[in-house]
Amino acid sequence: CSAVITICGNLSAHLEAESIYKDQPAAVRKKFIPMINLIYSSDGSLQRDEVMRSGGLISMSLMYAAQNEGWATGPMVGFDVAKVSSLFNLDENIIPVMMLTIGKSGNALEPRPFRHDVNDLLHYETYKNTAM
Repeated sequence: CSAVITICGNLSAHLEAESIYKDQPAAVRKKFIPMINLIYSSDGSLQRDEVMRSGGLISMSLMYAAQNEGWATGPMVGFDVAKVSSLFNLDENIIPVMMLTIGKSGNALEPRPFRHDVNDLLHYETYKNTAM
């Protein structure tokens, strides 16, 4: 790969709601800022869930953008979060979510690895299409 991109998330992002909403009308700020703070301030698992969800969306967006420009990417998990955090001198509230390799594909003709059949993954109304 030519580079590795590390996507990080801020566990304290809810504390930035005031600055994020600063250009919104007062009624919007009055409605959303207290709600954001109430929901996220006392729930560490929700903060982490949001970081992982947002980091995943950002990662996929970068992968699609790179592919559109002719680059190949690969998501990396299984890295040592503590070591990566130390290497980048991340604050305690900033966590690495994913690493993406990016570069030119070595061989575009390689066969794709196994993929699940869409019917095994897509369910209508209930899980496995069975009534609960």
